[in-house]
Amino acid sequence: MAIEFQQSPISIPRLRERNQGYKSIGLSVIWFLGPNYSFTNPSQRTVFKFADQETKVYYYDQNKHEIIILTALFKRDYYKFEPVVHRVPFNSFIKNFFLKQSLTEQSEEILINKKILFKQANALQKDLLLKRVPTEICRLVYKHRHINVACGPWIIHQGTQAGLKTTNWHWRLMIILELEEFGQDNLCPVSYLSKKFTSDKYFYERSIESQFAKHAFLKLLQELVEKGIIDLKLSYVLVKKLPIWFENYQQKLFFLR
Repeated sequence: MAIEFQQSPISIPRLRERNQGYKSIGLSVIWFLGPNYSFTNPSQRTVFKFADQETKVYYYDQNKHEIIILTALFKRDYYKFEPVVHRVPFNSFIKNFFLKQSLTEQSEEILINKKILFKQANALQKDLLLKRVPTEICRLVYKHRHINVACGPWIIHQGTQAGLKTTNWHWRLMIILELEEFGQDNLCPVSYLSKKFTSDKYFYERSIESQFAKHAFLKLLQELVEKGIIDLKLSYVLVKKLPIWFENYQQKLFFLR
């Protein structure tokens, strides 16, 4: 195994080149990030750049001789990115990692309650009024004969997906509009949707080949199935019932109550 202690900036192409080099000679590699990379306030771009196949990120705290592992990566809109942080003594980490002993997961339950939804909806409404919402999204919403982005269905505010370059509401809204494009009671190829909504346009680039974005997309499809919006038919999505848009923002807030 190769162990990389990364302290200086490095590009995605260079990372991929290094990883491929190790792979070509039969070595796996683990990257430890040094003090120049913050583990107290990590950026999503950095985290997903260095994340391994299990979407874990490793830091080395040389002052405490500990390995810091970030797991359970999620992000609510208009909230700080806060992964679960594990601190493991270096010797214990060696045992955990090389002997394949799993971490004791400190999973944080992800809750989406009315208070969170209300905050996210208000923040989006404010962004719209201050013209912070990209023009192309507003135009697309108008094209679909909706009032505006802020009157979109509540489901766009229920995402906790990390690794997105954009907000959860943006990613989810674009998928909902795509389903509207196909129309109720019509079929849409899963492969078409997957290719469009797991691309680097929406997700941060990775230095390794990973199914992270695809798994995130399939998780959202399952959520849409549970809400009765779609059915999955082999390799197709059947649009069953499109989510409700609102005539004005006050009506949307009243619906939440």
